[in-house]
Amino acid sequence: MNAGKLEMWMSPLTNRIFIGKSRADAHGRVATSKQDVTAQCINGAIAHLVAQNDMEIIVTLDEGKRYRVRITPETE
Repeated sequence: MNAGKLEMWMSPLTNRIFIGKSRADAHGRVATSKQDVTAQCINGAIAHLVAQNDMEIIVTLDEGKRYRVRITPETE
């Protein structure tokens, strides 16, 4: 996949995060090539927060709903 004109979007059907190339048609966006990067995005965000020692954050989604996210180490 050429990195020239990549876009990132969330699928309204699956709520998965994709990066890729797309084009608009009469019914909306149609992906011509894509890769699911949901796990990489979540893992990267968590790794960043842990590195900053920010173990509890408030996030606001696009529709305005707010959520508290707490990161705790898993005990074995």
